[in-house]
Amino acid sequence: MRLSARLIISWLYFAAVIAACAAEEDKETADALRRASDVVLKARKASDLDALLIELHLLAAGPARFRSGNPERESAVNRLHDAARFLQQWQNYLWAVEGEKFDNGIRILTDLAQTEQSPLDVPRSEILSRTRRLEGEDKAQADNYAAPILQSIHSLDDLPQGTDATEIAPGL
Repeated sequence: MRLSARLIISWLYFAAVIAACAAEEDKETADALRRASDVVLKARKASDLDALLIELHLLAAGPARFRSGNPERESAVNRLHDAARFLQQWQNYLWAVEGEKFDNGIRILTDLAQTEQSPLDVPRSEILSRTRRLEGEDKAQADNYAAPILQSIHSLDDLPQGTDATEIAPGL
């Protein structure tokens, strides 16, 4: 009888420890997702998101002891993976803007705008607004490349040189 009581007490203690660890993991996950939501729109450079991406990946790849058969843990891991994927895409967008590859940035933002729900609660209107802003910069960039070429064309004889220059100019 004493052995049974000890086993029951040990099992209850073990269950309490597991529950406490799981609660701590849930808090860490919620805190990381909250920080990611706060940082994503404030980031100006792709490197601004590096530390956060590493943190999300580490949390998602955390100890497997709570993973098997625990639907709450699986849900948290899925949220972390979704948030990390979104952050990677956002980082790609920032990288494109840094490199003045506005067409790539527009494509990335358009893809992000198609998702039903942003895992970091970034409003779709914010994504669309940034897309519109990039479209303006992309047009200005194309105008900057095209204006000197068009100004150099004065007759039909100048047309082949202008055509050659458009093939050389990046972004056109």
